[in-house]
Amino acid sequence: MRIGFIVSRVVHMDYRSLFTTANEIHKLNGKNRLSILADIVSCGMKYEAGYMDYLIFRMDMLNERQRATYITRGKNNYFVRTLNKKEDWHLLEDKAEFYKLFSDYIKRDWLDLESCSKDDFLRFCQTHDVLIAKPKDGIHGHLVEKVITKDKDPQKLYDYFCNNKQYLIEEVISQHPKISAIYPKAVNSLRIVTIKHDEHMSYVYGCMRIGNHGNSVDNLNHGGMAVIIDMDKGELKGVGADRELKEYQIHPETGFVLAGFKIPYFKEALDMVKEASKLIPNINYVGWDVAISEKGPLLIEANQYPGHDIYQLPPHMKPDYIGLYPRFMEALKK
Repeated sequence: MRIGFIVSRVVHMDYRSLFTTANEIHKLNGKNRLSILADIVSCGMKYEAGYMDYLIFRMDMLNERQRATYITRGKNNYFVRTLNKKEDWHLLEDKAEFYKLFSDYIKRDWLDLESCSKDDFLRFCQTHDVLIAKPKDGIHGHLVEKVITKDKDPQKLYDYFCNNKQYLIEEVISQHPKISAIYPKAVNSLRIVTIKHDEHMSYVYGCMRIGNHGNSVDNLNHGGMAVIIDMDKGELKGVGADRELKEYQIHPETGFVLAGFKIPYFKEALDMVKEASKLIPNINYVGWDVAISEKGPLLIEANQYPGHDIYQLPPHMKPDYIGLYPRFMEALKK
């Protein structure tokens, strides 16, 4: 256990969040709030778990042996600090810089409004009927906007994006029709998490994120769901799960059966992120976001600080509820 994390937890404890989480858990299991509070604090000390870890992973339902196997906030921070040199984070954090570095894997047109001219943008609008605008440093799909250019005045559109700091403009990804059949209103991306140790690449986690509720993004913070990928077979397994931990065997909008779906170009996607990782030798724990087009895989973005919240959603952990921490630690031994 890392002493620094424990000290930080005590000094910077957010008591309002602590009591809110305890109340949420009480609504779910009916247990005494004081005992829940004590258990949340205990999990923070023993397993480096944050309040959201306790709630999202339903740690109230896990025994001590199971809890010890979960990647919590503290453990995830440890992997980031140990494997990723902070001075190189900018290569992935700044999306424009990322697009330049990984140009061979982006495979779509894009512009940085901070470095191009207004005329460049106007020409882009003439070439592309639809575009995606996003901040260069955004997370969780925040301020990602899909715009039909033919319905807009491009001069006003340029000013609108600049005022919103949506400086990154890109061509819409045309995903593989087999993946579009699952849910056609969003690009349903793969999240592939890799750990590289002594030049050995381990694919420690994979899921497909799928849009829902009519939304144009697949992010779980916008109502999407995640389905675990069988990394050996390249197919979806089990059920979909959203942030509310609701389970889906079929997609509610399309009726598509999720389990058993074979992902097109999956091996090529794994090969692509392995090759791409060579461009960032000092960043060895990465969450890659990959889209699959009809021609093959392409990169959406990569994360040097992968969010760990979707790794171990309870619907995905059945039947033994053993977390991924042992798998991650095994990758560091190879």
